[in-house]
Amino acid sequence: QSYFANGTLDADGSVMITASHNPGEWNGFKLCIANAVPISGATGIMDIQKIVEEKSWKKADKTGTMSTYDIKPEYAAFLREECKKNGVEPVSYTIGADFLHGSDGDLEKEIARLKGEVEIAAALGVNLMRHDATRGYDNDKRGYKAFGDALPRIIEGCRAVTEYAKTFGIRTMVENHGFFCQDSERVEKIVTGVANPNFGVLLDIGNFACAD
Repeated sequence: QSYFANGTLDADGSVMITASHNPGEWNGFKLCIANAVPISGATGIMDIQKIVEEKSWKKADKTGTMSTYDIKPEYAAFLREECKKNGVEPVSYTIGADFLHGSDGDLEKEIARLKGEVEIAAALGVNLMRHDATRGYDNDKRGYKAFGDALPRIIEGCRAVTEYAKTFGIRTMVENHGFFCQDSERVEKIVTGVANPNFGVLLDIGNFACAD
């Protein structure tokens, strides 16, 4: 997506902040120059390291500006067309979610964000969308809170998203993934709590082995 945005918007460069699927404290930068060329050892990454170590960066001549542009709809349409050209049928869309912490802990905003992802799934032409439930309580803040305390909020979020997705003909699901929502009894409580035939589970038997 970062490479697509770089090329589509004719940018001089791009930066993606990501830890992939790892914890946020592992965040790093994916850097590109123009034409979505990754910055590597052959294209300047060692020069950047030297500048940082020597603190020899130059101050910009003028202050830049900031604007927001949502590239996802265009990217989804592009991927759908590329799949069509190559005889590939997309069937599912996977997205991160956290009904406890996502969107700065605002449940309604996190639900709204996930509804936006449902629209991306529809643009891709898929009929399935997998999302997370939550990573759970942080150890330094959980106190005596347990899964039962989070369950009503998880159910509310999952139900709202799947009801919206149903209007697009898309079924939603959580995966038994991430430890906090990983063991079989907890997954069952989420599914039975949502109580909607449009909502289910992406089942990973190996993940059960980590928790049950």
